Amino acid sequence: MIRDGKTAKQLFEELMANPARKKFGFGEKLDILNVDFQQAYTRAYLASESLPA
Repeated sequence: MIRDGKTAKQLFEELMANPARKKFGFGEKLDILNVDFQQAYTRAYLASESLPA
């Protein structure tokens, strides 16, 4: 880790000011990934079975 006393904003502005930097980001199109660990949306019948009667 290098400590140079710059704030995060200063580092970001320095990075963005460099025209030779490699492009980064989401690309041309944003994809959304929904991971349903409890399967509440994909298999709704499981949610009703787990509810107390």
